[in-house]
Parts: sequence; structure tokens; C-alpha cells
Amino acid sequence: MKYDGALFADLLTIGGDAALGTVVAVTFFNAQTPTSYLLALGGACAGMLPDALQFVYMRFPHQPLTSIQRFHEWIHTTRRMSKQPVLGITSQIALVIASIVAVQPLLAAQ
Repeated sequence: MKYDGALFADLLTIGGDAALGTVVAVTFFNAQTPTSYLLALGGACAGMLPDALQFVYMRFPHQPLTSIQRFHEWIHTTRRMSKQPVLGITSQIALVIASIVAVQPLLAAQ
């Protein structure tokens, strides 16, 4: 790994994406109580963990990181969505709606 401007640009992009995603998750799930805030924050962090582990894997390609990396690559699609933007956008919207529906009982129980 080279510590140069490209790495800094990648870290800035990834950090900005992580921060924005966390803020959107906390805001989107209306996290006003400590429990709902921790649920939203925990979900955002858990969702980003596999991506962060890629950097660790690149430095230390040993088990269990090898298996985690293989799974991480497997779950990413090999299908290019640039030729089918409606399918990509629709699947993302469906995932967001399913997430909201799944978390509402937890938030209502507070």
C-alpha cells in the first residue's frame, strides 16, 4: 500500500461516504431516543464493517479474513447495473423499504 495522494483521496471519499451514510441512517430512522439512535448507528456500522475489513485483509491476508474477503467478493454482483439503471435503483429502493418495515416494530416498542 502506497501512502500517497491517491490513498488520501480514497480515504476522504470513503470517510465522507461513511459519515453521510451514518447521518442518513440516524435521520431516516428518526433516531430521537438513545435506543433508536444506537440501533441506527449500530446498523450503519455493521453495514460498513465488511468494507473496512477489506483494508485489513490487504495488509494481513490470513484466516479468518481470507474467508470473509471471499464471501464479500461473492455477494457483490458481477452484473453491470449501468446498462440497467432502473433495476439497480429499484432494488435499492426495495431494500430501503424492507429495512424500514423491519425496524419499525423495534422503534414503536420504545
